Amino acid sequence: MFSRNSISLLSTVYLNIEELEWFSCEKSMNMYLLQLEDITYLKGFNK
Repeated sequence: MFSRNSISLLSTVYLNIEELEWFSCEKSMNMYLLQLEDITYLKGFNK
């Protein structure tokens, strides 16, 4: 069986992984939005 320490360690690692995934997801969303802004800006600039 797991000891209490290893369970808390596992859950800490799991939470960190979740935060990292969320962070990278948010980061890629921001990059995507920035690219969209650039595209719309360039379209307006070319008019």
